[in-house]
Amino acid sequence: MRYLSFINQVKLVLSSLLFIYAGQSVALELSVSEGYLINLPSKATTIFIANPNIASYQVPAANKIFVFGRQAGSTNLYALDGNGSVIFSDIIKVQHDTRALNAQVTELYPQARVEAISNNGQLLLKGTVPSAIMATAVIELARSYMVSANNEAASAGEQKNASNSSNNQVLEPINQLAVTLPNQVNIRVRIAEVARTVTTQLGLHPGENFLGIQNANWSQASLDSSSMDINQAVGKVVGVDIFGSLNKIFGLKLNSHTIMLDALAKEGAAKLLAEPNLTAMSGETATFMAGGEFPVPVSLTQNNQVVIEYKKYGVLLNITPTVLSDRRISLKIEPEVSSLDLNSAQTFNGLSVPGIKARRAKTTVELASGESFMLAGLLMNDESNSVSKFPFLGDIPVLGALFRSTSYNRNETELVIIAEAYVVEPSREKNLALPTDFYTPYSDLERLFNVSWQQDALVPSLSVDDKQPRLLGDNGFYY
Repeated sequence: MRYLSFINQVKLVLSSLLFIYAGQSVALELSVSEGYLINLPSKATTIFIANPNIASYQVPAANKIFVFGRQAGSTNLYALDGNGSVIFSDIIKVQHDTRALNAQVTELYPQARVEAISNNGQLLLKGTVPSAIMATAVIELARSYMVSANNEAASAGEQKNASNSSNNQVLEPINQLAVTLPNQVNIRVRIAEVARTVTTQLGLHPGENFLGIQNANWSQASLDSSSMDINQAVGKVVGVDIFGSLNKIFGLKLNSHTIMLDALAKEGAAKLLAEPNLTAMSGETATFMAGGEFPVPVSLTQNNQVVIEYKKYGVLLNITPTVLSDRRISLKIEPEVSSLDLNSAQTFNGLSVPGIKARRAKTTVELASGESFMLAGLLMNDESNSVSKFPFLGDIPVLGALFRSTSYNRNETELVIIAEAYVVEPSREKNLALPTDFYTPYSDLERLFNVSWQQDALVPSLSVDDKQPRLLGDNGFYY
């Protein structure tokens, strides 16, 4: 009797220990593609794993389970015997094997101070790198490492069954890297519109009292100081009063004060310049606008009220700098120059909305700190040709040319953008100065005698400085 009682007590203790063992959840930590062999206390007939994408298993024997990690995360593993009792349960935590990744980063980028950490299924990158290019390279290396590890684990798990295959989720490490380089960029931009205008005017420009008609100046082009009386221009050369002879031939009252032949050809270049000086963080966008806004009706409310939206026009500029290294800057620039076009105006509900003439570009360049680049070639051509004539007289063959006026205008403009980028660091106020600091204007006596009696003061120059920066090329058209 005592022997049977002792045997029952031993069974009770063993069953209690087995229950405690089965109910325990001591986490089993694995790395991706790492395996572990579990010995069971008895034969298992059913094995269940909660998420086969995180960990998978194989059964080499009835009382053994081989578990291996497939991707970072956590899941649960259960083993049941023939009676349905739980003989084993545990939490499987799969983490990234960061040892190989950290060793590879140290070998390839010795200047970087980076540590890869696996936490709750995520791969964290912490530390500092000297440049944005190196940060991008480290992130790409970590991403390729994650993809490679998961592909190896997925290939190993294909021998079990299709349900254990890895899902096609996007693998992306968490970037907590800090760039130690200065991450502010100063961009100095010059936006110029180089204009070339050609005007040709040929014809007769009669004034008042021509043929007895008051205010008969029908020319569409105004005359300037370069215009001259044709009788003076030609008659003084040949010694003949040309229009006096015409008076005798046609019996018309033509004189040097009422008839002019204007033959003008003007070519010139004009520059409309904007010079924004912008500072932006690396990767951030700086915006500049010099222009205005005009209202555009976009819709009607239920009360028939017009909803107005304002559109911008003028000089618009968006610049996004990115510091690549201590000497290289990537610059994304989007310039636009637009103006109102009244000729293409549209009318909506009684409101006239003008059109817009715009020239825009979008490009990305890479340059060293302190270097410049130029964008050009955005041309705009406007040509007009008009003919004015006297009725009947302007249609006379040969002699009708004396009673016609032909005007030809060509406006040709080109947009030129020059940008210069610098990697900068913040400075103290005492190191900064305005252009007007220590400025002393000329006195009246100095202006009168064109002399300067102020040796140490900053005074404006009265002469043109040929050494000032200017656009290169022939009138801004050929570079």
